[in-house]
Amino acid sequence: GVSAADTKRWTDGLEWFLKRVSYRSPFKRVVLKSPTHTGRLRVLAEAFPDSKFIHIVRDPYALFPSTVRLWKSLEKYQGLQTPTHANLDEYVLDTLDKMYTQHWADREHVDPARIHEVHYEDLIRDPMGQLRAIYDQLGLGDFERARPKLEAYLSSVKDYQRNTHELEPELREKIAERWGAYFERYGYATGVPAVV
Repeated sequence: GVSAADTKRWTDGLEWFLKRVSYRSPFKRVVLKSPTHTGRLRVLAEAFPDSKFIHIVRDPYALFPSTVRLWKSLEKYQGLQTPTHANLDEYVLDTLDKMYTQHWADREHVDPARIHEVHYEDLIRDPMGQLRAIYDQLGLGDFERARPKLEAYLSSVKDYQRNTHELEPELREKIAERWGAYFERYGYATGVPAVV
């Protein structure tokens, strides 16, 4: 629903930002971890023809509370008013649905060789194997050259404790109903607890 002129203004602004971020290291690949870009796949692919995409999917029963927690944090530290979190659950449910409707439509227009999809649970279970697969599919270079730094990083976070998520049955039912297409497309079961 965004006009071509507004889209162009947005992509020009993003390009301006990325040039400044990469000014001191112009030959290093810029990596953006921006969940909102999930719904901008086609725009980004067209604006940046050499871009590659890593799409991480996650159990919806873990994704929902994680996203709610993120918004609460953003509102607390970056908001200009005292947050009330009114209708936040509905906002999160609605936004993911819209974002993925657009993402799935956009994928039809982007070369599959430019996108690698990984389940978060697989990444946690086998980070080195999943990273190697990402490098291989996207042609990111010599994985063995990157391995020592990746291993050092993974060693530094080995004691990290992921959040656990307890959801009321009514909310679980609403998530399963509203995000049914996501559950189905990515192979998550609607009646089982989240694997986090």
